[in-house]
Amino acid sequence: MANGKFVAIKVERTLASEASVPAWCPSMDLLALVAGERQLAVHRLSWQRLFTVSAFEHALTAIAWRPDGKMVAVGLADGSLCLFSVEDGALLATVPPDGGRGVGRTVALAWHEQLTEAVSEAR
Repeated sequence: MANGKFVAIKVERTLASEASVPAWCPSMDLLALVAGERQLAVHRLSWQRLFTVSAFEHALTAIAWRPDGKMVAVGLADGSLCLFSVEDGALLATVPPDGGRGVGRTVALAWHEQLTEAVSEAR
């Protein structure tokens, strides 16, 4: 039960590999998740796959959606971040770890209004 209402299961699927770090888009019917350790998969609620990306050198540890659902940010175990377009799965930007000073893994991500504006202007 969610918010006092029953939630109906629309689709039941079995995944080929273990899924972790699920993140629902706040404005669209999209789910981003980590398949295995190094693959980002983005699906619609109907389970239609929008895109997958698996060219990561490090494990994916965190996912955050831009509030309008147009981008998804992924944090990696080495502390770096990647931003992807939801339209086509294109890599928009990579933010390296903090100068290689052993920052550690990314454990959580969140969008901030100023970051959303800066990324929109850069695009």
